[in-house]
Amino acid sequence: MEALRLKVFDECNVKTLYLQERLGDADQLAAALSEVLGTHRRAGGLPELEVALTLPTRGAAPLVVVIDNLEHVMLQSAGGTDLLQRLLGMMLRTDHAVFWLATVSDEAWRYARVSAGAFTASVGTYLLAPLDRKQVADVILGRHHRSGMTLRFTAPQDPSPLLKRRLRRAQNSERRQEILRELYFDSLCRQSGNDLTLTMLYWLRSVEFQEDGDVVAVRPLQPISFAELRNLDLVQLFTLRAFVMHNTLTAAELGMVLRLTPDRGVLILESLMNLALIERVDTVGAARRDTVDTAVDRFKLGRVVLHPVLERLRSAHIIY
Repeated sequence: MEALRLKVFDECNVKTLYLQERLGDADQLAAALSEVLGTHRRAGGLPELEVALTLPTRGAAPLVVVIDNLEHVMLQSAGGTDLLQRLLGMMLRTDHAVFWLATVSDEAWRYARVSAGAFTASVGTYLLAPLDRKQVADVILGRHHRSGMTLRFTAPQDPSPLLKRRLRRAQNSERRQEILRELYFDSLCRQSGNDLTLTMLYWLRSVEFQEDGDVVAVRPLQPISFAELRNLDLVQLFTLRAFVMHNTLTAAELGMVLRLTPDRGVLILESLMNLALIERVDTVGAARRDTVDTAVDRFKLGRVVLHPVLERLRSAHIIY
């Protein structure tokens, strides 16, 4: 989105609404949008805001409104897409005056297309492609090159017969390093998916400073097991799937999605928090605790577990 703002919408008036928690009704949505649009756009509700957005503004730059984390205006429950439908309807009716953009997870949008198909049919979508090996290598090596230190990729202790042959046929050390570098970044892409946080964690685990201080050795990647994912029951797995779709959840929201009692929802969240699979969303002034408070605590997937969670859910045929 930042690249779009700088390169495509550089001459536009770009307003961004970052949704960090679920909105309960249209009045909350109208208030949040009015706040980012500025005082001259303030209105009492969505109908009034819609009128204000279409008022002529002579000489003003084109208005672009970005909504980040659109998952927070929907919930997989009865009536859970009502607010999304109202928002999409307003977008469609004001698209002659406002250029609307939103980010949303693939799982959430798939649900929205089923539950609110009449409203999503007119929405143009663009699926972000995963980073390939070259792009991942460019990100990692671009950060490292600023250090001025030389990288040396090391071979596995027990290389495969194919790798042995490739290294033996390499004409010089530069070609051997190229082969080992490709091998490392292939493995890095497989293990981290499109998660740059996990990618950087694996990179930091792989590098080792040499005694001379001018060379950094890059050891073969050692995958993190995430063994706890294999021992989860179905309710815990479907809870993780709910986080993939909804971005953040409270115990009450989880209960609505999975039809759990409040106490059961709290126990499920505590079990996943103890396994470091989910973490509490930081809020201003919130005290740090090791237990779940049903009323106020909001959770999200841990920073480095998204790709392993997706792989586990795919293996269990919960997502595809």
